[in-house]
Amino acid sequence: MPINFHDEQNRQTYAARIADESWVSLIREFVEVSNKRVADIGCGGGIYTKALVEKGASHWSGFLG
Repeated sequence: MPINFHDEQNRQTYAARIADESWVSLIREFVEVSNKRVADIGCGGGIYTKALVEKGASHWSGFLG
């Protein structure tokens, strides 16, 4: 069932979401993203793309298929 993001009840559905802290910690431990180009394949609302940028990625691309 599609979501009407213009409906007041759904307007902030994706905008308020953030990446889970366990994912952020895992990325911080194993991947250095500072000043790197990153791609988020299947980005959906972009919460992981946003987290990578917050961790210092210099360029990013999000692809939703």
